[in-house]
Amino acid sequence: LTRRTPGTLTFGTTTVTPAAPTGIAVGDAALIFCVSKVPTTPLVTSVEGWTILTDAVLGTSVASGIDVGPVRLTVFSSNEIASTTMPAISGQTGGTAINSISAQAFAGAHGAGEEVYFQATNRAITAATTTWGGTFPTMNIGVGDELLAFAGNASDTPSYTGGAASATGLTFGTFTELGDLGTGNGSDLHSAAYVWQCTAGGPADVAPSIVLTASTATNSTGGVLLLRVRARTV
Repeated sequence: LTRRTPGTLTFGTTTVTPAAPTGIAVGDAALIFCVSKVPTTPLVTSVEGWTILTDAVLGTSVASGIDVGPVRLTVFSSNEIASTTMPAISGQTGGTAINSISAQAFAGAHGAGEEVYFQATNRAITAATTTWGGTFPTMNIGVGDELLAFAGNASDTPSYTGGAASATGLTFGTFTELGDLGTGNGSDLHSAAYVWQCTAGGPADVAPSIVLTASTATNSTGGVLLLRVRARTV
C-alpha cells in the first residue's frame, strides 16, 4: 500500500468537506476521520460508496458544551473510491444539530489483486490529563501493516507535543504526526492524527500501547481511535 500525502485538516460547524489527499486517484483505498460535537448525533456523508468503519462517543459524561463533554470520533472508509472529490459530512437528519466538526482525509494506492483490510479499536480519556492513550484492546498486527491513531479532544486548548507506540514482539517505525489542530467553532474541539508502520514481527494478536502527550491537562478529555491498515493479495 502506497500512502498518499493526507489532506489538510478541515473544520466546520454543521457540515464539513475534507480536503483531498495529494495525488489521490480513482481506485485508491481512502479514509476520512471526523471529530464532532454535539456527540449524540451520528454523522452521514453526501456520497454513496463511503461506509462507517468505526464510530464511538468517548470522553466524559459531562453535558456537551464549550471545551467540555464527550466527543464523537468517526471514520468513514472506501476500499476503492469512485471519485477523487471528497464528500460533504454532516449530522444525521432528525438529530440534535452538531455545532463543531473536523475532517481529515487519507488515501493509499494498492496493487492489482490486493484488497485492503481494516481493524479498529479505541480508548476513552475520561479524566483531564496530559498523557493520552495507554494499552488498547487486542488486535492483529504484523510486518508491513500501517497503523493510524486518531485523537479527538473536547477542547480546542490542548495540542499534542509528541507520541510513541509499542507492542510486545513487534518493531515499529517512526511515529509521524499527520495533523494537529483545534477549532473554536461551536462547542470547540481538537483533532490530531498519527501514522507508523510495523517493520518486524508478527502477525500476532497483541495489545498495543500508544502514548500521546497533550500540551495541557486543562479540559483535556475525549478519546483515541487506533486503526490497522493491511493490504493483502487475494
